[in-house]
Amino acid sequence: MKKIERAAPVNWYDPTQLADTALRSTLSEIFATYSDKRETYSHTAIPEPTLVGEGKEEVWVDYAADTGDGFDATYSVAYCLANPEIISAAHKDWKVADALILGGDQVYPTPGVDEYERRFKNVFEAAFPRNSLVDAPRLFAIPGNHDWYDGLNKFLKIFCQRRKIGGWQTAQERSYFAVTLPHNVWVFGIDIQLEGAIDDLQLQYFEGVMKKIANDAKIILCTAEPNWYQCTEDVKSTQFRTLDYFIRRIIYQEGVTNEQEQKNAKLILVLTGDSHHYAAYKAEVDYTTNIDKPETQKKWETLFITAGGGGAFLHPTHNLHDKNEAGENELRYEFPEKTKDEGRSFKSKINWNFTYKECYPAKADSKKMTWGNLKFGFQSLLLSALFGFLYAAVFLSVENYSIVNDAAYNPIVSFSSHLAKQPLANVTWEVTKEVLANPVALVFSLFFVTIFFVVATLYKRKPNLMIGLGITHLLVQFILMCTFIGLSIHCISHCFFSDDTNKMLSPGFRVCAFAIIFGIGFLVSGFVMGIYFIIANLGFKVHDNEAFSSLSVQDYKNFLRLKITKEELTVYVVRIKKVAKDWREKTSADKTVSDLVPKKSPLQFEEVTSHIFKNNNWS
Repeated sequence: MKKIERAAPVNWYDPTQLADTALRSTLSEIFATYSDKRETYSHTAIPEPTLVGEGKEEVWVDYAADTGDGFDATYSVAYCLANPEIISAAHKDWKVADALILGGDQVYPTPGVDEYERRFKNVFEAAFPRNSLVDAPRLFAIPGNHDWYDGLNKFLKIFCQRRKIGGWQTAQERSYFAVTLPHNVWVFGIDIQLEGAIDDLQLQYFEGVMKKIANDAKIILCTAEPNWYQCTEDVKSTQFRTLDYFIRRIIYQEGVTNEQEQKNAKLILVLTGDSHHYAAYKAEVDYTTNIDKPETQKKWETLFITAGGGGAFLHPTHNLHDKNEAGENELRYEFPEKTKDEGRSFKSKINWNFTYKECYPAKADSKKMTWGNLKFGFQSLLLSALFGFLYAAVFLSVENYSIVNDAAYNPIVSFSSHLAKQPLANVTWEVTKEVLANPVALVFSLFFVTIFFVVATLYKRKPNLMIGLGITHLLVQFILMCTFIGLSIHCISHCFFSDDTNKMLSPGFRVCAFAIIFGIGFLVSGFVMGIYFIIANLGFKVHDNEAFSSLSVQDYKNFLRLKITKEELTVYVVRIKKVAKDWREKTSADKTVSDLVPKKSPLQFEEVTSHIFKNNNWS
């Protein structure tokens, strides 16, 4: 048996990790803007839709997203996908699904070969080895932003060359795909790269698919992120417009006036990951394809589900909008389109009303977890150590390069000697003045406070609020730095060096002060940053990602099981309350296909719930 590396969860607040991810994110956005990898598809043949479950009366499709992080969480989900009978006593007859769809971000933090191998491929291959089944289930994946960080190079090699990943057989040739299932059900997986537009080749591909589907088809759409979260009463999401455009142009064939070409397809389900929790919204859609013709008005229901619990750290749910908090999420706009056969323009109008249904974990539990940021300094040791070093570096800068003319001493003294005889109430101001006047100390201070401002502005929405929060946070951190440096020098000089000027010029004083100031910076800055995340997240409903990536919660995972029959589509929601932490190699007594099985901490599941689509409505 191949030895499996059990990778730890990504430490998102490792300073080198922060810098590397920021650099790759910036470069990937530039790359995506000027050199779209998907354009290379123009030199390849257009692939045919993939057929899954041919001839079956009942077909199963699993959906998981945001895999490829820490071993325990990712393998726990993969283990359930390969052994679904363990999930619930009420579902002991469950078998491995006919297809597995991965909803984006198959690897963290960046898509290097090594990261894909140890955080995704090796984990899934151990959970479902190649010799498990002769008729291998099909595997499809759409890229998330982390898969895009190298311009899709590794993603295309792993998922688009019809290779096997364990017992699953990859079956797509591009970063998007169409799957045809029994009972006139289709799955579309689209690639909206880095919150960008849908490329023309992709639109042409799906236009060709629409010509192949039968009338009254039911469509399940997989996309990269839940951009409908931003469709609140006061926010018109530009990101959602891209998804809306695809739905209207492709699925509902806006602009196709030839009745023989119209398929009357129905979008019944939209699936996504990116947010690492489970949340369901029911969308009631009021759509008029031509506002000059009232008879073109259509109304339907679609279920929008976020299921990003495949292995990455948990995201909160308590800031999700619902009727009690923000009213119905709504987006209204109009834009002109040209009909293909007449060339005249007309206006369409669509009204999306999203109503919150349920989430996991519960909002109350999510709020409680936020308070874990009180321990931010100890959960992000390397970043806290950087803060402590910057505190100490500022001290050394003013101590070594600042001398003060002081009549009490003859004729000059070190800055610490000067500060020691100042009243405690003045130490903050004295240090602040010296830092602002000392170029070296000022550079260290600017680097220090810039970190807090950048962290605040990572949240791209509500820019005015985030700038205000960022400035407030950095000012608090700067004032506390000056205060604690001053208090430390004052107390050290009195308690250990008796205000002896000569002793305070010794290396021993500097070493002692450096160590103490480093420790105080380590404790204070991390603690204050944790408080900032708590206030921002609970009070202002921002920083979901930053506040919870620090917690690195590995439990509360989820994925979906879709059961398609002639009569209905059932979406089973699998909730894993606790992932397994200890694993051992399987023995002959273990009735499992997986190479590793839980040892001392078995998986714990919540009750499996379900949504049922029947008679054109969701229950």
